[in-house]
Amino acid sequence: MARELGCTFEAEAIKSHFPHPVTQKDIVVIYDPSHMVKLVRNCLASKDAIFDGQNRIVRWDFIIKFHELQKKEGLHLANKLQTRHIQWQREKMKVKLATQVFSKSVADALLYLNNSLQHPDLEGCEATVDFVNLFDSLFDIFNSKICLLKALNLLCPKIMMKTSLNFYVMLRVTSEV
Repeated sequence: MARELGCTFEAEAIKSHFPHPVTQKDIVVIYDPSHMVKLVRNCLASKDAIFDGQNRIVRWDFIIKFHELQKKEGLHLANKLQTRHIQWQREKMKVKLATQVFSKSVADALLYLNNSLQHPDLEGCEATVDFVNLFDSLFDIFNSKICLLKALNLLCPKIMMKTSLNFYVMLRVTSEV
């Protein structure tokens, strides 16, 4: 349907908007955030490693090692990561499992283990932490109706506006490089 409206998502020629037939204002097309977060998780886990926008390596192995460490110690660092998050193939349609992998609590725990405890298995996990934080924020932004409140002249929570603004500024800087 997006193609019929004049949109294309090919890497060489992205056009993600089309004009409203009456007002001629742009209408932006986005993919369903729930499906996208699952696809990102599936891609990262299947490929084991991918490059981020800064050419740093994001590794699924850090998520696995983090889970194994929590399991071995019998202690969870304020996150919901379980075996079913790592062995996601049986439940690959569950959005909750993907969003819990890409959560701020997982990123914070990885960062703590790497920076404060200098855990050798997690050395160099900064790109993975940034990636997890990015997709946590992206999912929150695109899966929320909260920022629509601004368009309706209602109050929008400051935290959501700040998160959205920070993301858009980062996206703009990245796309200008």
